[in-house]
Amino acid sequence: MDKRNPLHTALGIIGLLGALLYVLACRPSWSPDSSKVLFTYRNPQTDQCGVAVYNRATGAVTSLFSREFTGNDSHYIPSAVWASDGRRAIVVWGETQDIKKKNTATRETDTVTAGWPHVQVFPIGVKGETRDIKLRDFQPDDAIYVLPPVESQGKLYLGKTGVGAFMQLDLKSGKKKLRDLEDERELIFYNRHGRVAYAREGAESSDDLEFGALDPRNLRLHALFTLKKQALVPYGVTDYEVLLAFEPHGARLAMPALGADQRDMILICNDGGLERVLKPEMPVKAYRLGNLEWSRDGKTLYGTVITPTENEKIRQYSLAEIPVEGGPVRLAPIVRSTISADDSWMQFQISLSPDGETIAASTAHFDKGDVAPAGRGLFLVDLRDPHRKVTRIQYPPMQPEGEKTSKE
Repeated sequence: MDKRNPLHTALGIIGLLGALLYVLACRPSWSPDSSKVLFTYRNPQTDQCGVAVYNRATGAVTSLFSREFTGNDSHYIPSAVWASDGRRAIVVWGETQDIKKKNTATRETDTVTAGWPHVQVFPIGVKGETRDIKLRDFQPDDAIYVLPPVESQGKLYLGKTGVGAFMQLDLKSGKKKLRDLEDERELIFYNRHGRVAYAREGAESSDDLEFGALDPRNLRLHALFTLKKQALVPYGVTDYEVLLAFEPHGARLAMPALGADQRDMILICNDGGLERVLKPEMPVKAYRLGNLEWSRDGKTLYGTVITPTENEKIRQYSLAEIPVEGGPVRLAPIVRSTISADDSWMQFQISLSPDGETIAASTAHFDKGDVAPAGRGLFLVDLRDPHRKVTRIQYPPMQPEGEKTSKE
């Protein structure tokens, strides 16, 4: 088994120009009442990206944020999540700037391109001013994990790559708390029923993964268990993807795992460790799993599945309904793409509405030529419909730049 950091390889992390920002959150975000969907959109023909809200009751699509991403910023696709109060949208994005930096070797001042993360907070349905918080506390070109952004009780949590450091950002006051960990094991944060969970490499081996919870009062970490990669070998698991899905009303979590012959598996864990390895009964021979979501009753795992088609250059993206206790998997086709499964398993993530009735996914992370123009949009799959009706919501026009914001 090769020695590599699972936080990097399992996530398929995209290094963006000096690793400014790892934007891995291409999944839509639902409002707490399931009435609206917050999603990223993109027009690769014009090099523009944005964040929009879809109102299910009216059918209206409103752009909150859009920006031209060209040159050094061309891959900094924004990531968005709904705040737990249902009244704010949180957008994390990155930009580059040319700055003066002294060259210690030549003692001359050079102009270099550096990147900075931004956090913008948009009021939704209430009065208020958009806030733009520039994370100057991070050094230029510091990287942060966004998988997706984790907010709890009005505070945002951002893990820094490469070292064990993270930030707690108060979205109301703009106050920031930074913590550096002595062992320098980097963190990825998750929202677990409104609380902050984390994953990081194991203390004894970087092949292993430690899972735990963060205390927001003192920013201390409390480990729950460590998943030993070597212990997964007898199950045929070769690696795993740190895309965690937490059971809504229980203590279990699920995560995809790589298996031989392109037949992925699912690791189901509880707070004590690995519970079992689920081998989905797929109707196809070869497939890759993307992210997972638990059904509200805990009996089904919904997941992105990527399968080959009759055309060797095209892959099918489908919604899989995987019985947790075993049984045949149902697939509902959504969209097709020209990129390989190994390159694209992160790029079409699903999100389940809080009422458990609808799956959402967006094609924002597909590049030019990866998907047909008619295949771009926000996709909604109706789980109440026996035929799993799929509706494509067209992306809105790009919003002009220059809106008034409160910059910090």
